[in-house]
Amino acid sequence: GGGGGGGGGGGGGGVWAGGFALVPWSAVGEAGEDRLAAGGLSVRCLRRADGSLAGSDDEDGLVAVVAKAY
Repeated sequence: GGGGGGGGGGGGGGVWAGGFALVPWSAVGEAGEDRLAAGGLSVRCLRRADGSLAGSDDEDGLVAVVAKAY
């Protein structure tokens, strides 16, 4: 399983664009959110493949939008 963008933790790689990374939610999960937070990052929202916002975190194929935590 992976941590996520920002040159860190691997597992599903992110694409940094304008300070955000897109990371498969399946590679992040709730445990990964803690690791991201330790690195100063947070999951801003979860998107579906079509770009719409997810209603819950248990949908298949979600993408986490990760950015610097402020």
